[in-house]
Amino acid sequence: MDKSYEGVILELLTRIQSLEDRVHVLENHSDEEKTVSDEEVFTEEDNSQKITRSIARSHVMNRLNSENRDLMAIKGNKASGASIIVQSKKNPTKELKAKFYYSKSHLKHISSWHTVWARDIQDDRIDLHIFTVSFNQEFYTFFFTKDELRDFIKGKRSDNADLYHFYFQEINNRFVEVREHEYDVSKYFDRWELVSDLI
Repeated sequence: MDKSYEGVILELLTRIQSLEDRVHVLENHSDEEKTVSDEEVFTEEDNSQKITRSIARSHVMNRLNSENRDLMAIKGNKASGASIIVQSKKNPTKELKAKFYYSKSHLKHISSWHTVWARDIQDDRIDLHIFTVSFNQEFYTFFFTKDELRDFIKGKRSDNADLYHFYFQEINNRFVEVREHEYDVSKYFDRWELVSDLI
């Protein structure tokens, strides 16, 4: 596929995903998401598990909890300004607030398109930005501290809506972000114990 067409297609998929998220919020009259059960949701087309944002976030919280025994990851809400909150079990007043971004790969390799508000990147209350991609029923997760993401966007530009776009791919066994230029982001991948270092 021509790279210029691939970018346009992914941009359209991102906009569709954004509209689906907005409809979900309107249907539930709240920014808080429903709790996800452990039951599998199947699509009628291919009988494979349908991965939703809620399922992906639950996976990330469960993995954070299993990798960091002294901490507890819980679902955030609109009032907290975070998607995920990580608290110390010994001292619950010590916590990290994280924004969570989810995208599913629509290509035949790992690829995702995420949008992040400039205001969320500049928000000092947010300690961590977590990007998760689903591909072939597997999750691929990237962790950026607020300072790392602020530094990262120095090589990017926001759009007219003040959104930054992130396009993660796996190319030649390494992870890259390729929205404006190709940046190696392998060092941000699978940093599950980062929260223990930060808290």
